[in-house]
Amino acid sequence: MFRVHNGSLASWRIGFAVPFVFLVLSSCTPGGGSGGFLEMLEGKIKVPDHAVLELSLKGELRDGLPDSPFQELADGGVNSLWRLRQALDSAARDTRIEALLLQFDSPQLGFGEMQELSGLLDRFRASGKPVVAHLGSDFADDRVYYLALSADKILTVPQTALFVNGFRAEVTFWRGALEKLGIVPNVLMFKEYKSAGEPFSRYSMSDAFREAIQGLLDEFQATLEARISLRRAMLPVQVKAGLSLGLMTGSEALKTGWIDGFASLDEVKEVVMELASHEEYNGVSMKTYLRAVRTAARRPKFRLGKQPPKVAVVFGEGPIVASEREEGLGALMGGAKVFYGPEVARNIEAAGDAEDVAVIVFRVNSPGGSAVGSEAVHAAIEKVRAKGKKVVVSMSSYAASGGYWVSMGADRIVAQPTTITGSIGVVFMSFDVRGFYDWIGAHVDTLSSTPGAGILSSVEDFEGKAKERMTAWMGEVYDVFKSGVSEGRNLSADEVEERARGRVWTGRAALKRGLVDELGGMDTAIAAACKLAKLGDPSKVTVEAFPKKDLMSQIFGEIFGANLKLRAASARTPFRHWSGISIDRQLIRLLKQPRVLALAPWIEIQ
Repeated sequence: MFRVHNGSLASWRIGFAVPFVFLVLSSCTPGGGSGGFLEMLEGKIKVPDHAVLELSLKGELRDGLPDSPFQELADGGVNSLWRLRQALDSAARDTRIEALLLQFDSPQLGFGEMQELSGLLDRFRASGKPVVAHLGSDFADDRVYYLALSADKILTVPQTALFVNGFRAEVTFWRGALEKLGIVPNVLMFKEYKSAGEPFSRYSMSDAFREAIQGLLDEFQATLEARISLRRAMLPVQVKAGLSLGLMTGSEALKTGWIDGFASLDEVKEVVMELASHEEYNGVSMKTYLRAVRTAARRPKFRLGKQPPKVAVVFGEGPIVASEREEGLGALMGGAKVFYGPEVARNIEAAGDAEDVAVIVFRVNSPGGSAVGSEAVHAAIEKVRAKGKKVVVSMSSYAASGGYWVSMGADRIVAQPTTITGSIGVVFMSFDVRGFYDWIGAHVDTLSSTPGAGILSSVEDFEGKAKERMTAWMGEVYDVFKSGVSEGRNLSADEVEERARGRVWTGRAALKRGLVDELGGMDTAIAAACKLAKLGDPSKVTVEAFPKKDLMSQIFGEIFGANLKLRAASARTPFRHWSGISIDRQLIRLLKQPRVLALAPWIEIQ
């Protein structure tokens, strides 16, 4: 039996590298490119005439590029908003593509990503090509329906229910559970709205936390209602009545105009071809079409003279970490995506040094995390701007706390109306695990060379000098954060304090308070960047994800480089069981390591 253990990943990669690299080298094109290799793996790509582009959305969407060339080969980049942008824009111009069919299988995306994708779908529809959405699963929720509103027709099967009923925030509070485990949370928050630590320190929401989250929900609700009213030609009172039902059956949805009819998948294809005025259905999947677009892009382009300046797009997604030792923190805070501050900073500086890059668009989708990792990116932006290059931030679903820290120094900030941003503040969390150790029968003996050596210990009292010194540290970090906002946003110290205090805002609310400059998505940010750099018409400017690596660089990086997600996952493997409870070794390590975080609250919004 052949097994691969996490502990031997490095040797597995090296062992795999020799035959794989030989395969790559032997199949590269004579000019040193890698088109031959990719085309060999992808097979002959054929896009038929009079084709219908089929986009099936499922799983987690991300703003940037796929994590690795292997992932892109596997899923075709369908779960990348950047790749979907390229494909939909190309399809709008492609005379072979006559229509778009949308299908949904519980896609996972935030509100900013939802608005970004709906904008891309709206733009495709504006090209004059019909769009049909088929909701063929058991139910469709608010976000799926919001995307479906981009279609000319929304069709379901009779059994599909619409759970289009507004938004609900659920925050799990762990204080009672920690008490049962004998763990005492030590949490300090700057200031009253900085609620990221509340799930550990409290049993329920504080009034400030409740006020801020309700403000987010109200904005999300208003955005949803306005789009339904516009796209389905309904009065606001009709929209509110439908949302208040909680669940709408298929017959109710059809009767009240929320959908246009019932259809099986075969019947949907007939509807699409009727709208496209063509008799034969020729479907092409988004995965196949994306490969065709990439293959066309790899074809050599011979240009004489100096190349025109372009826009570089750098991505920063996920909880922010400052070093590899914090990988598990990123995984625990937000799952798969990890925003490694030093790496993103290097990408920004490299884009700033590139002669053919005129301006940078920095796409941020992060609830924050490490203040040190955040400052590394902020410093990189300051360095690039000092050299004369402009930086425009495009905020996605989250750009809060550390996500705002990395954004505050940009020349211009663009946010979606529903972007969760702000949260200018810091939180300190540590955990006294002495009671937990007593419970499992462990004991820690200590020796110190000075009275202050145990100030960060997880087996010492936090009250007194430890709390006093931590508060002083937090105060300085908070002041640095506010000072950066004051300088970057041209606000007085009092104006920043009024907008700070740890409160999260929607993009629309942040615009009113001067924390962002404009509402919109990536298109708006690119247009702003072209204007700042005096590049002219954005539609005629080259826009590329940065850093742009060739296939060989990506493969060697994947085989030999750091893989944060995989190592973070392996670090979280349960290593012991007591009384039927699985104890996560990474969680224990993190509980014992105090830290000051620029972190927004993690909220589940349904």
